[in-house]
Amino acid sequence: MTRICSSDVRDSISQTGKWHATRGGGIAVVPTRDCILDVELSLSNVWGYTGGAFSLAINLPSGLAVLANTNAYGSGGDTVGRQVTSRLVASGAKAGQSYSFSYTLANGGGFSDPMWIARELPSS
Repeated sequence: MTRICSSDVRDSISQTGKWHATRGGGIAVVPTRDCILDVELSLSNVWGYTGGAFSLAINLPSGLAVLANTNAYGSGGDTVGRQVTSRLVASGAKAGQSYSFSYTLANGGGFSDPMWIARELPSS
């Protein structure tokens, strides 16, 4: 049997950030330390109504500041789904405080399987 992850690699990963993941309409993250939050959302089977454009954005909770933000855009489909991903990196997260992230999908339909991944990154 091949060993996939040595203890050195695991220790390195645990020092660089804690991971959070869930499925559904949003994710609540309670950081274990003051940090930067890197949040990603993926939706499956998104399409534009009547072949039009759609966009997907992660909403920023109060108390955080945007460092980087990538919204997903697409067009067409009209019931033919596409996989889309949006990402938000925010600073100012405080240890022990809850931050709830949600999303806005404009002009899109037919989505399924919202998958959220959030990672705590050192703030300094």
